[in-house]
Amino acid sequence: MCSSDLRFLSTAGKEIMLKSVALAMPTYTMSCFRLPSRLCKELSSLMSNYWWGEANGKNKVHWCSWRKLTRSKNMGGLGFKDLMAFNAALLGKQVWRLITQPNLLVSQVLKAKYFPRTSIFRCKVPNTASWIWRSLMGARELVEQGTRRRIGNGNNTNIWDDCWIPGNINGKVTTRRHMDNGLQKVHELICQKSWNTNLVFKNFNRQDAERILAIPISLSGKEDSHFWIYGTDGNYTVNSGYKLQVRQEGSKHSRNQVEGSTSWEDQTQKLWKEVWKLKVKHKQKIFLWKCLNDALPVRDLIQGRIKVGDPICNRCGEDRETLEHTLLNCREAKLIWKLAPIQWEGMMEQQGNFRNWWTSISEARNRPEGGQHISLSVHILWQIWKARNEEEFNGKKKQPWKTIQKAHQEWLEMVELDTKESRMSTDETIALQQHSSQSASEYGILEVRIGVTSDISNHAFGIGISLNQGDQGPHRGWALRARSSGSILVDEAIALKLAMCKTATTQAREVQFQVQNPQILNNIRTNRVSEIRLATVVDDILQLSQLFHMCSFCLVRKDKTQLSYKLSIHALGIIFDEEHWFP
Repeated sequence: MCSSDLRFLSTAGKEIMLKSVALAMPTYTMSCFRLPSRLCKELSSLMSNYWWGEANGKNKVHWCSWRKLTRSKNMGGLGFKDLMAFNAALLGKQVWRLITQPNLLVSQVLKAKYFPRTSIFRCKVPNTASWIWRSLMGARELVEQGTRRRIGNGNNTNIWDDCWIPGNINGKVTTRRHMDNGLQKVHELICQKSWNTNLVFKNFNRQDAERILAIPISLSGKEDSHFWIYGTDGNYTVNSGYKLQVRQEGSKHSRNQVEGSTSWEDQTQKLWKEVWKLKVKHKQKIFLWKCLNDALPVRDLIQGRIKVGDPICNRCGEDRETLEHTLLNCREAKLIWKLAPIQWEGMMEQQGNFRNWWTSISEARNRPEGGQHISLSVHILWQIWKARNEEEFNGKKKQPWKTIQKAHQEWLEMVELDTKESRMSTDETIALQQHSSQSASEYGILEVRIGVTSDISNHAFGIGISLNQGDQGPHRGWALRARSSGSILVDEAIALKLAMCKTATTQAREVQFQVQNPQILNNIRTNRVSEIRLATVVDDILQLSQLFHMCSFCLVRKDKTQLSYKLSIHALGIIFDEEHWFP
């Protein structure tokens, strides 16, 4: 495609072109160097000019600011990148590599030159530093904000200087260190793969002590590692770093605005999510986005912005051509809506404001076939706008019935395509469920069912474990009591880990652990955990699964774990682990 043809792409096509090509071109450079703010503004201006288009060698009107276009789609923007924030996020990836892969040649060279005896987060930037190093140092604050130390064996984490306590500000200890306190490393607080409770309470305030004791310790003795708390698997990604940057900039900007605008954004976030989920073409979503942001170039808006043209509607000549008049209130538009196969009763009072009208009809998404009716309405709005442009620029008037016929035809095509995709997805799901049920019913596999009951007031939770062999019913079980982490999800994962430890003592070879929480099951299967404490427990679970010849995990209904649940309630009143045998 030649450069002249690129001008004639639709706004949806231009969006794809900018995101896949224009933003990709400077990515390599921005991964190594911090670009000057002036250059970033010039590049943003070029992209904005291209997206809004040009006519007769002049740029068209920019109906929205570039800042608004760089917001995420769920916040009313189009998801374009803020280049300065994107630049910092890319540089943050290089900082992350330096701290997580110290054996790389580049890591060793930069460490020897700039921070041989300290951390990259505490080193000073010398006046003789290269531009590459100065660029990286500009992104280290971003990485430091979201980086925590994940405790393994505690050997490499400094108690007082490192960020390692989940829940604390910056992850650091809030307890004031006494002069006679000789503790240095976290491993000094650990005894036989568990926290030394007396020592922890002796040297830390109650808040720090409770949060330290809630940190799981690795059974496998893994080394301490860095964990990115804003990601999906503990690793820094450019996308997560960028979102953190934008969120911080947005919070600074919102402090200078009235509170009402912020609350309005919170209220409309769900509405924007529904807009981008609609089963319509992408160019129609962009059209709807323009409507909701007063960015559709109707006559009244053009005359008000650049003082050019007549604001009166060219189709009916009765009123000013506003967005609402063009799509809802014009004589031609009303006739089209009367012929439509979908009628929105009681919407007349909302037609003076398009956003309010759209918000009202969006409430129908929970009705039977409500989503399809909303999609049909978008097709009708799109065809009304196309018919208006055909008459405005080409002088061709389109009959209302033809407008509705075209909208209905395109809508039916989208419904047929969506139905076909849903049918394929359903068939795959049914096949997977049948395979899982067949595997679970195989005779000879030891089924381990787990129940958990929390006692928040005593910072404890009870664990009930029952063993089932095929159709023979439960024959053995345990009741355990453990200290609660304060998170139900983490407690359930710890219960599974302890159940695996107990089951391993039975010398069972083929085992199936049945859990009730689908999130834990997903974390185990994908080994992607966003919670730092849960990540340690999942690692242990995967390590323990290797003790069995065949180990699997599946979901189970709550009514199947009644015995385990009763054992967990009993476990809250015990001090030592109890083993139970059932006839």
